[in-house]
Amino acid sequence: MKSELALAKTKTQRFVILLQPRFVMKELLEAIEWFKCANEIVNHTLFEWHLCSEEGSVLLADNGMVLSALRQPNNVANADNVLVFSGSLSDQSAQILNRQWLAKQAFKQTKIYQFQPVSTDLNDEFKHDHLAELMAEIVMPLLNVSQNKTLLANLKQSNGLSLRITDSRVHRALSLMRDNIEMPLDSKTIANQSFLSLRQLERLFKQYFNESPNRHYTKLRLKKAKHLLLRTDLKVGDVSQACGFSTVPYFCKAYRDCFGLTPLQSKEVLQKSIQAS
Repeated sequence: MKSELALAKTKTQRFVILLQPRFVMKELLEAIEWFKCANEIVNHTLFEWHLCSEEGSVLLADNGMVLSALRQPNNVANADNVLVFSGSLSDQSAQILNRQWLAKQAFKQTKIYQFQPVSTDLNDEFKHDHLAELMAEIVMPLLNVSQNKTLLANLKQSNGLSLRITDSRVHRALSLMRDNIEMPLDSKTIANQSFLSLRQLERLFKQYFNESPNRHYTKLRLKKAKHLLLRTDLKVGDVSQACGFSTVPYFCKAYRDCFGLTPLQSKEVLQKSIQAS
């Protein structure tokens, strides 16, 4: 088991960083700093990244700077992950092209992460959390406890729940949950693949989240369900299935218990807020 973990840590993770027009330059530099710092700590190229745009060549950032010598994402071979930096002023044609390319990556089971700048639109509650939380999700499962503590100290990061968890086994468990929404894994499988016993997994989730792994997993699936309901045209039954719920009634009850509204009521509230704005 130890040899498996060591092997996982040495494999270089190749990232396509896909930049959209008016991406936030400050956030891009912060993400790259996470990768650079992790590489220095492990004394190995754990992360490799390539800056790309849909058209290649040059792109305008939010601060007016022009980034040149960008590659087209199709020209990067064998990427393990895609990190998308959205821009508030991305033109529609670029977004369509990005969606087509990203759909191909999803089909190939490439991991896709997306960061969007904080919106001033009060109706838009599904912008990703602060970039540090996203980078913790990407980087920290691949480091051990000591390395994670060094990483956070060097980057001067401490806020946010994910940034207080230095145990890479917990981050790996969370990653497994996020990657298996439609076909949920059982706790024993998550524990085994996170190099934990079931009892250790339950103890650590109680320590960090004050709830069981199953309960936390359900919350992640419901959060994904809410995102799909409010950001796509999928019907309630399709969302229920996409998030791993066995029946629609069970999904609706779990959703109401979590958010205080039924799935349909959530859609209605969103529509009313859009019409009122």
